[in-house]
Amino acid sequence: MAQNNAAPTSIVWNKQYNGRNGVIHEFSITMANGDNGIFTTTKKEQTKFTIGQAVDYTTEDKEDNRGNQFVKIDKVSTSTTGYGKGSAGGGKSPEVERGILASVCLDCAVILVDKSGIGNNVEPDLKGVYAIAEKFFKHITDASAGDRQKNINYQSRLKLVVNHMTTFKKLEINSSDKVLGYVDAQVEWLAKKMK
Repeated sequence: MAQNNAAPTSIVWNKQYNGRNGVIHEFSITMANGDNGIFTTTKKEQTKFTIGQAVDYTTEDKEDNRGNQFVKIDKVSTSTTGYGKGSAGGGKSPEVERGILASVCLDCAVILVDKSGIGNNVEPDLKGVYAIAEKFFKHITDASAGDRQKNINYQSRLKLVVNHMTTFKKLEINSSDKVLGYVDAQVEWLAKKMK
C-alpha cells in the first residue's frame, strides 16, 4: 500500500452492487499525478473525493472475485485533533508532512536513476540516490516556503515529470536539474490558473 497526495481530475460512476452493508457504488478515479483506480462508497452522489481538491489517499493492488486485477484508491481519514489549532494537513503533524515529502522525493530519485540508465552504478550505500532525494526535498521545501498547497503541487509535478515526462525524448530530461526545471515551470503554470 502506498500513500500519496494529489487532486482528482476525473471521477466516473461505474456501477452499483449489493454489499454486506447495503448498496455499494463503484467509481473510477484519476488523480493529477497520473494515479488511477477505483473507489467505493455507499453514496451515488459521493462526497469522498472532489475534482480539483488535493487529498491524501492510498493505492493498493487488489484482485476481484473473478481474478481481475485493479488498483483500489481510498481517502486517508484524518483526525482534526491531536496536533493543535491550524496544523497543516487536516490534522497531520509537520513531522508527518515532512515524512510524506521525503518518501515522494526518495521514490522519485530511485525512478530517475533507473530511467536514466545509471542504476548499475549505484553503490550499496545508496549515497547517490539519497543525494538526489535530498536535492528534491530541499528544492520543494525552499520553493513552497511553508505553503501546503504549493508543496502538494510540487510533489505531484515531481512525480509526473519523473514517471512520465522523462520518456519524452525531445525534452532530454536526464538530470535532477532538468527534472526540477520542468517541475518549476509546471508549478508556475498551476499557480497562474489558481489566481
